[in-house]
Amino acid sequence: MTAIKDELEAVGTVQLCASCGARWRPTAEDPVSTESAGDQPTRSIDLTAYRRQSAEHSRWRKWVSERLGSQSAAVVFLLMVVAVGLGGATVSTSLLAEETAGSVAGPDDREWTAYESIVVFRNDDIQPWYRTETRRAVDRLFIEENVPVTLGVIPAVEGTGSPITDSDGTCDYLRSLLSDHPGQFEIALHGYTHDRRTGFYTGSEFGGVDNATQAQWLSTGTGIMTACTGVEPRTFIPPMNTYDTGTVKAANAEGYRTISGGNWFTAQYYNETGVFVAGGLIHVSQDASFVDWDRHGLYNQSALRNEFDEAYEANELHVQMLHYRNFETEADRAKLRRLIRYMKSTDTAFLTVDQLATGLETGEIRQTGDGWEIREPLSTGPDAPDRIDDSRGRPPLFEIGGR
Repeated sequence: MTAIKDELEAVGTVQLCASCGARWRPTAEDPVSTESAGDQPTRSIDLTAYRRQSAEHSRWRKWVSERLGSQSAAVVFLLMVVAVGLGGATVSTSLLAEETAGSVAGPDDREWTAYESIVVFRNDDIQPWYRTETRRAVDRLFIEENVPVTLGVIPAVEGTGSPITDSDGTCDYLRSLLSDHPGQFEIALHGYTHDRRTGFYTGSEFGGVDNATQAQWLSTGTGIMTACTGVEPRTFIPPMNTYDTGTVKAANAEGYRTISGGNWFTAQYYNETGVFVAGGLIHVSQDASFVDWDRHGLYNQSALRNEFDEAYEANELHVQMLHYRNFETEADRAKLRRLIRYMKSTDTAFLTVDQLATGLETGEIRQTGDGWEIREPLSTGPDAPDRIDDSRGRPPLFEIGGR
């Protein structure tokens, strides 16, 4: 149990990662900041005006689920998939448009596909000079399972004295992921040095820091990551899942589209959870973790599945956070694979943070009365060379509020 805690302290990047856990809640003894977003306008992404009822909503899995229960329905579906020899590919196909020698799917050629839920995997704390083989093994697992993932990369780990660009191997490796597996890996900026700088909401690198310093850190970190990967990141993941309005303002100025913190934090600071808009950014909140931060060990499969089931039955977005250092052994990586395959046995779409945000902005992803619809294949991937030049202009899917 103490091995994970020792690792966190040794790396020096997750000093207060107890606040990363989805189930964590501050207690009376915790020094929680009472600061909130105040009069900062926020808006949940209410897509009711864009809902389209479809015959696809009465899928056979809903029929089975009503009669056998969600667990039994998932088992039935998995057995049918295995029986026809398709594995998880049936429910985990690529959602991105790809140019072929023949033709390219145009806006009028694509069809809407209905899903019960959307899952986003967010792998935090990617860094050089640390557990390289484990990082590669976890990435291989996602490649083998054909599931996309957002990689939260730290641009300058405290204590090393060097930015990630000094590690040619790491940057070359990240570039290879983007070129060899287009659309499957998103590179997001995960803080600056990932150190606890303030006691803001029990711990933060950015929250509570003056705006000018936050802007400098974001600008420098973005420059480092762009030089490292050749792609400018569009998702910012604040360390310890905490941030303030100054962070949002700085991220906006650097051209970011999305910020991804923790559900527990946004519930208190913004009075919002899940996906919402504030300060000109889409906020995509993480709601699940592999690690039980109270016990400093991994949750068992039952707990992980139950957490996913709750989101699935409610047709909600499920953002699953992980840290690759927690999957050092084959046995632990098998736990990750089992959870992914369980999710794939359901009617679930898998996206990166940026794919989700892009789809919501362009109207290619919309929420329905009983799930989600995605216009497939999505026309723009997270790392496409013709990415949107974001000058803070927004498509008319929803109104952006903020100072």
